[in-house]
Amino acid sequence: MANLLGMTLENVRLFEQVATVRRQWEYTFDSIGDPILVHDAQGRILRSNQRLRQLLGREREAMVGWSVVELLAVKNAAYKVCPYCEEVAGEGDNPDPWLPGYFLASNSRFADPGGRDLGTVHVLKDITERKRAEEKYRTLVSNVQEGVFISTPQGRFLDFNDALLRMSGYESREELMAIDIPGAFYENPVDRERLKRLLNEHGAVADFEFEMRRKDGEVRTMLESSITVRDAAGSVTAYQGFLQDITERKQAELEIRRRNRELMVLNSIAQTLTESLDLTDSLHRTLRQMAELFSLDATSLYLFDASGTKLRRVAAAGHRSEYSRHFPAVSVKPELLQHIKDAHATFISAQGLPLPAVFRDAQIKEGIATAYIVILWSKDRVIGGLVLA
Repeated sequence: MANLLGMTLENVRLFEQVATVRRQWEYTFDSIGDPILVHDAQGRILRSNQRLRQLLGREREAMVGWSVVELLAVKNAAYKVCPYCEEVAGEGDNPDPWLPGYFLASNSRFADPGGRDLGTVHVLKDITERKRAEEKYRTLVSNVQEGVFISTPQGRFLDFNDALLRMSGYESREELMAIDIPGAFYENPVDRERLKRLLNEHGAVADFEFEMRRKDGEVRTMLESSITVRDAAGSVTAYQGFLQDITERKQAELEIRRRNRELMVLNSIAQTLTESLDLTDSLHRTLRQMAELFSLDATSLYLFDASGTKLRRVAAAGHRSEYSRHFPAVSVKPELLQHIKDAHATFISAQGLPLPAVFRDAQIKEGIATAYIVILWSKDRVIGGLVLA
């Protein structure tokens, strides 16, 4: 009798311990902040935690023993046994059909010691805040004027914003995703290799200038600022950065430099004419500066004599041959002069004009490809010409 009583008390104590452990396990299970759903191989619900019940507005007793189909209405999303097992939901890309927000499901199967499948545990990670942050970031990136991109070291785009799509002239994201960046995006593929070398060595670059080739073949000048993305082993897995189209800015800078250069040369010409008392010397120096200003190979000034029929060279710059340095006075056909007067021409091409043979000979000896003549007028009379070669 005493032994039986002792065994009974021991069993009671063991049952109390089991009940305590079970309650502690349930408390632990319910304290997990992510929704948890456990079902057997046939889709019957074995257990759920408090967070899932709160989101679904269900009591525990009303869920255990139900099928997943009874709990999660199929009309919201088509599936057979469990939407999370069948990946109908829980991928995190779209709002969950039954829970408020975005959820990413982990699926862990469990079995008995013999390996027989007993069911699946789903832990649903609430990623709603992360998705909202991603959407804010994507909205921000899509609205900036600079091109934003992620690319691989092998030369493929992983992602980019609409601005980069417009800059590159491609019609769809799929089309730009498919291109080989060094061969199709860079006008000079060597620039891509130079950029990769700088990124690998320093981890980041700022204002790297290169020429981009659009889909239609137009070449644009770009500035890139980017960084490397590395894995745990330190290997470069991607490049992230911004692209800015500076083509118009570069053209404006070149125009400003050109105009500054013109002003410097014109100032030098004015200074030459002011300082020199020798007219011939002033003309020669002025022609040299004019050739520099307009990137000419040679230039000459010719004036008619008092009769108005013979041309005499009074100054020249850039001529290399001995033949051209000693240019004789030549007669011009009256028909040519009359044609110029009738048209009141001011700027004409020397190609095709019936000029004296000495001009053709000089052009050949100098290797001049093209020449233009600025006609010099004094009221209604042609007094000479400025040849730009």
